[in-house]
Amino acid sequence: MKLTSLLVGMHFRPPAKTLLASLPSGTPLRLQPEPENPFDPLAVAVFVSPAAFPASQLPILESALPNNGFTLEEIQAQNEWHLGYVAASDGKPLVKANASGANLVGNAEFLPVVQEQNLSGGLCHGLLGFAGDGSPTVVIDSEVPVPIQSALDAEDEDDNLSSNALALKYNGDNR
Repeated sequence: MKLTSLLVGMHFRPPAKTLLASLPSGTPLRLQPEPENPFDPLAVAVFVSPAAFPASQLPILESALPNNGFTLEEIQAQNEWHLGYVAASDGKPLVKANASGANLVGNAEFLPVVQEQNLSGGLCHGLLGFAGDGSPTVVIDSEVPVPIQSALDAEDEDDNLSSNALALKYNGDNR
């Protein structure tokens, strides 16, 4: 079963908004429970590897990042970058999106899946998506984790596939 939620909190994590603008749908993400979060013990943090950025986006990032106080070299030197969080199940962004007809879930639904996959010896991975209004989303398969390195390797092989085709492929849909 696929779970989809909004990705929120990017404005608290500069340059997350700039980084997201350069990532295609289907980009692999790592999800990590954050039980010590002082605002929400159900928090699920969302991370991206700098290796996930398409080569075609690097010049754009290089020129945009200084506006956020960062350089491309600083971003690439990190193992991963904290983009934000899975939306709170009872939070305003998710409630508003679902009132408009979206079928999204929140951190209360994501957390058990993330914890189970982390406890079973693996890391929980998801995929970046975008809602109809352009809002970033996080998609996970509650039964099968997406191995981040495998997804990145496959993307290198599938450079000619569209972002939607890549997302379908990584989600197990080979249409």
